Amino acid sequence: MAVGGRTAKRMVMVIACGVVIAGMVSCSPSSTRSPSSSQEESLSPPSVRGKVVTCAGCKLNKLPNTKKFIKGSSPSDVAEIKSYENLDVEYIQGHQPELHIFDGTDDSSPTQKISIGELGDDVDKLRNLLHEKGFRKRSEL
Repeated sequence: MAVGGRTAKRMVMVIACGVVIAGMVSCSPSSTRSPSSSQEESLSPPSVRGKVVTCAGCKLNKLPNTKKFIKGSSPSDVAEIKSYENLDVEYIQGHQPELHIFDGTDDSSPTQKISIGELGDDVDKLRNLLHEKGFRKRSEL
């Protein structure tokens, strides 16, 4: 938008994963293109990061399909959860299965904790939850 031949700025807002990111974008009269890729990258939110915290056995044994999703069906089998970007697994003895979601670069305290056990043993619900929270498989990136 040009005002009297000058370059004007306009507010651009990006909404992703429930986070609003705002920034100023210059608009010159000779250029009505969209912002450059470097400007778009600076406006895009950081990737979602998370961790599944669970016991290795007792609590997870009650959810056999979820256990297979998290650990694989055998030591040589690669668990499906490993195909997700920025999602790790931490085993803590006796811990209920939970998804911890982290905001920013602070891994010390999750911004959200979601009980995986409340989904029952339905792996499709777990996949949908991960997708809703912004986790993507490496092949989807």
